[in-house]
Parts: sequence; C-alpha cells; structure tokens
Amino acid sequence: MLATAPQTDAVTPLVKSWLEKVKLAQDHKKPFDDTAAQCMAFFSGSLGFMWQPDFMRQFIGGNLLTPRFKVTVAKAFEVVALFGPTLYWQNPQRVVKPRKAININPMAIQALGNPQMQMMAQMFQQEQMQRQAENGVVSALLESWLNYTPIEQPGGGLATHAAQGITEALVKGRACLWPKPYRFPGSGRTITGAFFDSVDNLLIDPDATSIHDARWIAQRVVEPIWLCERNFQLPPGSLTGYGSHESAHRQGEGSNWDQWTETNRKIGKTYDLITYYKIYSKGGVGGRLIGPAKLGPELTQALDSVVGDHAYICVAPNVPYPLNAPTERLRTSFDNDVSRMFQWPIAYWLDDKWPVSVLDFYNKPNSAWPIAPMAPGLGELTFINAMMSSLMNKIWNACRVIWAGQKNVGTSVEPALMGGGDNVYLKLDNVEEVQKYLTAIQQPDVNMGVWEMLDRAMMLFDKRVGLSEILYSLNPGGVASRSAEDAANKRAFATIRTDFMANQVNNWMTEVADMEKYCARTFIGPQDLQGFYGPTEQMLWQQYIAGQDPELVCREFRATVAANSTRKPDKQRDVQNIENMLQYFGQQIGGWATGTGNPQPVNGLMQMWGEAVDQDVSNVLLQPPPPPSPDPAAQQAAELQTQQMLQQLGMEREQHIQRMTQSSQEFAQTQQQQAQAAQLKLMLDAIAAKAKADAEKAKAQLQARTRAA
Repeated sequence: MLATAPQTDAVTPLVKSWLEKVKLAQDHKKPFDDTAAQCMAFFSGSLGFMWQPDFMRQFIGGNLLTPRFKVTVAKAFEVVALFGPTLYWQNPQRVVKPRKAININPMAIQALGNPQMQMMAQMFQQEQMQRQAENGVVSALLESWLNYTPIEQPGGGLATHAAQGITEALVKGRACLWPKPYRFPGSGRTITGAFFDSVDNLLIDPDATSIHDARWIAQRVVEPIWLCERNFQLPPGSLTGYGSHESAHRQGEGSNWDQWTETNRKIGKTYDLITYYKIYSKGGVGGRLIGPAKLGPELTQALDSVVGDHAYICVAPNVPYPLNAPTERLRTSFDNDVSRMFQWPIAYWLDDKWPVSVLDFYNKPNSAWPIAPMAPGLGELTFINAMMSSLMNKIWNACRVIWAGQKNVGTSVEPALMGGGDNVYLKLDNVEEVQKYLTAIQQPDVNMGVWEMLDRAMMLFDKRVGLSEILYSLNPGGVASRSAEDAANKRAFATIRTDFMANQVNNWMTEVADMEKYCARTFIGPQDLQGFYGPTEQMLWQQYIAGQDPELVCREFRATVAANSTRKPDKQRDVQNIENMLQYFGQQIGGWATGTGNPQPVNGLMQMWGEAVDQDVSNVLLQPPPPPSPDPAAQQAAELQTQQMLQQLGMEREQHIQRMTQSSQEFAQTQQQQAQAAQLKLMLDAIAAKAKADAEKAKAQLQARTRAA
C-alpha cells in the first residue's frame, strides 16, 4: 500500500487542480476555437448563416442591413472538395524496416592481426546472419499486420477516419487520430486501429510553445454515465448526479413527464451524459503542479515515487476523486496496483510521443495551435459573402419596374399592371391620356466596378488558400501554354502547395503506422492472430514481438508508408513512364532476356504496364525456355570423372582412418589414454561419416552439372 494512505477527501484538491488547468487550457485555446468555428460555418453552415445575429455579433461586430437574398458562396467547400481527394485517395501501403545495422566486413576483423580475432570474426558473421534473419521475420509479421488492420477497422476503415481528419485539418487547421486497441462486440480477439476524434476535444498545456514540448495534454470525452461506470469499473449508480448533459433520448422520454420529473430536470438530476477529461502527464500525477501544500507533502512524495513522471489521470467536474483511481481503491491497493491505475494505457512516452497523432499544415510560431489553411482568407471570404448577397438584392431591385400615374388614369390600368401577366390587353377610351399621365421609374444600374472588386476579392482568397486554375482544369492566367516546358513549369508551381500538403499527410500516416506498430506489440498476442496467422506465425509473433523488450520493437523497427501511396494513381503518368523505359532500356532488356533465357525483366515491364492501364496480362507473360538436351558423350565423360573422384575420395578416407586409428592405438597405453582413444574414435567415425556425405554431395553436384551441360 501507499506509504501514506489517502483520507476520504485527500485527493479532491488534485482533481480540482487539474480541472482548473483544463479551464486555463480551454481559455488559451479560445482564439483557435473561434477561428475554427468561423471556418466551419463557411464550410458547412446553413443558408444565410452569416446574417444570424450571433454570428454577426461574434465575427463581424456590426449591424448590417439584412438583405432579401442571403447567399453563401461555397468557397470553403471548394477548398475541401478539391484538396481532400488529392491528399488521401486510398489507404497507404505500410512498410516495416529494421534500423540499419553497422556493416562491418568480417575480413576486416581478421585483418587486425590478433589471433583471437579469427574466432571473433566467425562469431560476428554468425551473429549478423542470425540478426538479419530475426529482423526479416519481425518486419514481415508487423508489415502484414499493419496492412490488415486499416481495412478491418470499424467505421469505414482507416480511409474514413483519415478522410474525416483531413477535412477537419483543411477547415479548422488540425486533425487527430488516436491509435489504440479495440474489440468487436462478442469477440475475444483484440485488434488495433487509428480512430478519429475532433480537435475540439483536444486540450494542450497552455505553457507549451508546441505540442511536442507540452507537459500534459487532455482528451475530452462525453459518454453515458452507465458506460463511464463500466469503463472505469465503478459501482453502478456511483456517478448518478454527476452528469453534465441530457441526451436527446432522455429528452424524448420526458415529453409526458410529471411535475416531479420536470423539477428534477431543472436541478440536473435527469442528466444522463457525463463529461470527463483523460489527462496524459509527463510531470507526474499532479502533486508537483499544485504543490505539496494542497495535497500534503507525504501523499505527494508517495504518489510521485510510486507513479513516476508519466501519469494518466481522469477527472470529471464535481466528482471528488479521479475516475481511474477512486479514493477507497487507493486506500486499499498496493504500490504496484496504484502504479497500474495511473500508468498510460499505451506507453507511447517510450518513444517521446503523445497517444495522439496530429496533422498540421501550417504551424504557428511559439504556439501549440496551428493556423487553419482558410484563416488567412477569412476577411476576403466574409466580404465576398456580404457583397454577393447585397449585389443579388440590388439586382433584384433593379429588375423591378415602378409605375407612377395620376389619379385620373383609368381604374382598369392598375389591376393590369399588378396582375403580373406577360401580355395584357386593355380597352381604353383615351390611350393618349394614359401615355401622358403614366410613366415608369427606372432603378439605377449596378456599378460594374463592384463586380471588378468582387472578382478581385475572390482572386485574393484563391491565392490565400491555393485554389489555382489547374485544380479547376483551367489555363493559368487564362492563357494556354505554347510549349510543353511552359505547361510543366506552370503545373509544378501551381501544385507546389498540394504537394507540400500531401507530404504532410504522408508524414502523418507514417507516425500513425509507427504508433500502431507499438500498440500491436503491447496488446496483440497469439490468441488474437488465430484465423489470420497460422500456428508457425503465431509462435514467431510470441517469440520475436510479444516476448521482446518493448523498447527494442519501438527503437529497432520503424513503420513507414510507401511514397505517394495515399494519393490517387496517375495512370497516364505511369503509362508514359513505362513507355519511356521501353524507349531507353527495352532493347537492352530484350537482348539480355534472349541471351540468358530469363524473361523476368520483360514480364516485369508487362506487369507494370498492365497495372497502369488496368489490364490483366497474366495470360501473355513469357515462359522460360526448356533446358537443352544433354550431350550423351559429355554426360558419360562426366559420370566417369565422378566415379574416379569418388574412388579417390574413398581411398583417401580409408588411409586417413588407418593413420588416425594407428595413432590412437599407440596413444592408448594407460586406462585414461584408452578412454581418450575411445573418444577420439567417436570423432573419427564422425569425420568418416562427414567425408562420405561430402563425397555423395560432390557426386550429386557433378551429376547436376553434367545434366546442365
């Protein structure tokens, strides 16, 4: 047990202190949240959202006249619709490689001149071969697993979760994926995956200048109270009264509630959802942060010594104890149990990582929160929407025709004008009088300079966010390129932003794969591989992955993704590249294949071409030519030579055995020497057996060469 057992309310100051730090982190994040909310409103807001009083009060700060037509120009949607597919088209091809070993030539060790180095060189060579074999096994097992889980992951697989993240990164500025284990309902197998959670639920130490130097982060969770009690193994009903929200399901049930239930709703007793925060700390449980004066010096020292620097603590508003370490459980638990309560669910801190992988396109210096890609263009976007709505309202007014006439105009004229018909026939006694006393008032035309200003604002926004003409399949600048070089240069510079963003996504997927690799090492055992791996693979997994030091798997093997494997394949470019290869190397490859009888290089090119044009070429692949028939005379000569060699080896073996036997008989004069001779005889028998095996092997090799000749 802890050296100082906590009293009933001893850890309450710890919970309150963490909740205060969460509030500070929320206040520090508010500028990022405000910008993200504005970008999200332009991306997915309802029609005319910008003219709502709350939005105008928060982001415009003035009272604009509400137009008849409330238009939302979907520029923000275009950013996501055009950039998203170019950044993530398909699941990446994951690759696991061991860290590059020191390459020392064993001959260099022997050349050092030390007699002992010869034996060390042999041992070093054997160790190299064994290490390469083990690394190959581990890489193959992990690579196969990491390319299986993205498809198996619930919720549409990794592709869906990554696409959600990329949309949020394009709109709000950051995407979050949390690699962790999971189980399907009713299944006993554990699987790993990387799950999306909104950046709205991420909080970072407000003192940090980047997420990497933060001392703690937190994830906000909102879930039903009964599920929270189950997840933290709390007694059913122990969290009743600590809810923070009322679910739609509970609200729907309350349509016919009585007065007593309505009273309980007012005081919060009907809340069935609870909000809590999963805090991952690199500075201990929190005693160092709040100081020993609040928690007590003895309890602070006890928790710090048992838990250490990397601690995991879950707190909820108004709950007086950590959800993962209730006070009563702390009082009755031993040190090892207390350490397990507060340890990270997955020890990503071994690789100096947080349990979340974030995608940022544009970092903000000295800030843990990035810049949203659309943030630099929000001013232009607000102006575009306001002006477009005003212009449409003005155009509507300009299309109206106002008639002015004296009262003595015939009473039948007004109903005809107000009727709205395209053709109206009036029977009038005096048409000239109507023309004299009735006239139309024309509305002023829209100034063309307004349209030019609107176009300029759109152009500025496009430059801010990178909506180039090439993304719309238009000619840059409206002028067609006159040469292939000019077109290539325009394309290179027009897509440089998307290429950079695609590289960021590639790095993000690499980190996710590397974190999932360690998650698999921690949670996946042979029992979880049944049906996917055979018994041999399960045994190898247990011996070389699950049974290895976690830091060895974390450090020595790195999971990456193949370059550009997430992007849409450029079939036309691939075909052009293959045609260029055939132009430059086709003749050499064809000549080499004809001369050696090995069609593999030609078949490889054909398969690459088939994949590029989506055609099956397996039926047209070249087959290797049959081996030539052996020459009977050469075969007979080879067999004779083999027999002579075997006879010579047999005679040498017999002579060697006789000499060694004679030496052993002379040596065995005493009883001890006789025992040594017996041992020597066993060795001689082994040598004789080896010599016989070598002879048979030599015979087989000669016969094989003879058949080949």
